[in-house]
Amino acid sequence: MGDGQPEGDGLKPHAVGEQVHDLGIAEHGAGRSDRARQRLEESTQLRREIGFGPGVAANLIGLTNIAAAQGPRDEALAMVEEAGAIAEANAAHAIVRQVEQARAFVWKATRACHGSNHTVIGIGGLGTPTTE
Repeated sequence: MGDGQPEGDGLKPHAVGEQVHDLGIAEHGAGRSDRARQRLEESTQLRREIGFGPGVAANLIGLTNIAAAQGPRDEALAMVEEAGAIAEANAAHAIVRQVEQARAFVWKATRACHGSNHTVIGIGGLGTPTTE
């Protein structure tokens, strides 16, 4: 196909991966980070199985944002680096830009968590931590 979409038999798993991804994003938006993480991990696995690299990279960005808000910077950095490598290998330029924004968010979020009394709860706009 040439548009980054899996062909033939991969269509149904691709659709399921997309739907599970969307559920993960909705869970994150509703403040349910643990459920969001589960959904995005499930979608990532499905997308890996069908070889949909751009989708894997997109999911890893979401997982990076959750990890940055929840805990150790090392986990978030590892995920964002993997997302960047996959996005570049698949010439997914828009996702490469999102990786750059997510990388900046990791640093902002971990600084916000360790440098104030605020808890980072998510992303208001790409790369912008929202606090409460």
